[in-house]
Amino acid sequence: PPTAPPVPAIPSIAADLLSSAGSTPLPIGPDGVLLSGNGPRMLLLPGTRGDVTVEARLDPTRFHGRFALVHHVGGLDTWEGFRLDPSAGAALVRVENGKEKLLASKPLEIPARPITLNAAVAAGHLKGYVDGEMAVHGHGHSGAPGRVGVFFEGNGTLRLLELTVRDATGEH
Repeated sequence: PPTAPPVPAIPSIAADLLSSAGSTPLPIGPDGVLLSGNGPRMLLLPGTRGDVTVEARLDPTRFHGRFALVHHVGGLDTWEGFRLDPSAGAALVRVENGKEKLLASKPLEIPARPITLNAAVAAGHLKGYVDGEMAVHGHGHSGAPGRVGVFFEGNGTLRLLELTVRDATGEH
């Protein structure tokens, strides 16, 4: 019998790479995308969402810095997300007008291998998971609907292997 062609982990879409220098279209293909550069940057998917679940498979083995799954993004200075930082562990953060507010945190060593991160925000609950294990849980209202993606700041290359987004309205 005929077999279906393999489905790419990341569909071929044009996302935006956002940095302090502005926004640049960035094609994402089935082999993922290599994220690098100086200063804070975000890879953002098109469209805006409210309550959402974001899941990404990332390979941080050649990256030295912090990275996050972000949601409710209004720009580099306004976003929420689940962040991993080698010096600070796992955290749920809210950035408003460039000022960061820590919502919940936990010491956590970032594994030196590809990992799966999950950020969920719904009905006032914010959660962050690493490889299926809840790392942090916080509470609070979400910001205005915004874009979704990956934040990264550091040196080296962070490889994004898979990125999945789904609406989570009413879940918790």
